[in-house]
Amino acid sequence: MVGRAPWRCRDCGKRFTAPSTDEVESRRHHRTLAGYLGVRDPKLRHRLNQRLLGVVAAVAALILALGLLRYCATSTRPPESEGGPSSALPAPAGARLPG
Repeated sequence: MVGRAPWRCRDCGKRFTAPSTDEVESRRHHRTLAGYLGVRDPKLRHRLNQRLLGVVAAVAALILALGLLRYCATSTRPPESEGGPSSALPAPAGARLPG
């Protein structure tokens, strides 16, 4: 038994050992920002998630507010009508009207 690995594969029969915790940590692919930052405590991870969600919500609200302000600040012109002289602008002083 000395020198033999403690587990045997059911399919092929080869023996193997479990990786050490250092090997697991070095191979682990972090899928969250907290993982990349090394935050392991669940309470700190939750706090980080809440802060990030708050920042994203604040940025989204700011973008929406700026978009609404830009929309409200644009000048709107009245629609062009295809009428006769009643829809025309008054002639400037000193200008002669045709006819």
